[in-house]
Amino acid sequence: MKLYPYQVPDTSLLRQFIELRGAENILYDTIERPEWLHSVLGFMRDATLELLDEMEKTLSAANTGMDYVGSGGVGYLRELETGGKITYKNCWGHADAQELAAVSPAMYEEFATAYHEPLLERFGVSCYGCCEPMTDKFGIIKRRIKNLRRVSVNPWTDRRRAAKELEDRYIYSWKPAPTVVTSGWNPDEAAKDIEYTMEAAGGCVVEMILKDTITIEHDPGRLRDWIDLAQKTAQKGYR
Repeated sequence: MKLYPYQVPDTSLLRQFIELRGAENILYDTIERPEWLHSVLGFMRDATLELLDEMEKTLSAANTGMDYVGSGGVGYLRELETGGKITYKNCWGHADAQELAAVSPAMYEEFATAYHEPLLERFGVSCYGCCEPMTDKFGIIKRRIKNLRRVSVNPWTDRRRAAKELEDRYIYSWKPAPTVVTSGWNPDEAAKDIEYTMEAAGGCVVEMILKDTITIEHDPGRLRDWIDLAQKTAQKGYR
């Protein structure tokens, strides 16, 4: 058994609350009981800040090596290295609000990003987003999350808009639809999908994260084939 020395509480908040309250109820709360919802989220934010204080005391490693960070990606980063005591300022933070994928950008900021902001300030750099569509939220997260470094670009996000918003200032963390390998395998269609992303975002700092592959229909070779396509396409160079 390997002990993993990096630990951090869930700073997305809604993921915890949804288990107590239910997704549909929370959506109703944003309209019918907004003040009550703010009081709950404020309590959770403050409690998580206190928990970060306590957990930081025993933190013995940062997640800046071969570590899974955010909603997908590797944590390799040299700028946060230190020869002294490890704190969360030497680490990646992450938050998302998949539960509020259906609300307006203004409500997403009001009930999610505003509460994530003080939590992510505790970290050296931050990842933001997961499976919620980000097309109309880039301005919000760039303004709110000052140490933003990696942003999720999922299948429901406009890839060209993402490229325009992220440029080469943030990691363009592209998550292709997993159905490319979970529901049959068409290498030509997979190649077109990858090429479209690189043509749209070739001037960005692009990473490709093929995740949520809950089945590959007893055909593991298609994963290697997809990786080969991604590598060959990226190596062409795009601007």
